[in-house]
Amino acid sequence: MDSGKKSLSGDAFADLLMAQVELVDELADTWRLFDKQDISLKEFEVRLESIVVRFEEWGPRS
Repeated sequence: MDSGKKSLSGDAFADLLMAQVELVDELADTWRLFDKQDISLKEFEVRLESIVVRFEEWGPRS
């Protein structure tokens, strides 16, 4: 079952999860700011693109 899967130490796995949680928090904060109209659509798009790129980068590390 483990064939082809990376094996991470507990600390490395915890670091990856913490990085993902930070991205989720940033996404939620960005959405709240946009919903309250504290940031423009353009700023929302810039932030969202940055978050998506970092999510995509996160995947291969896990």
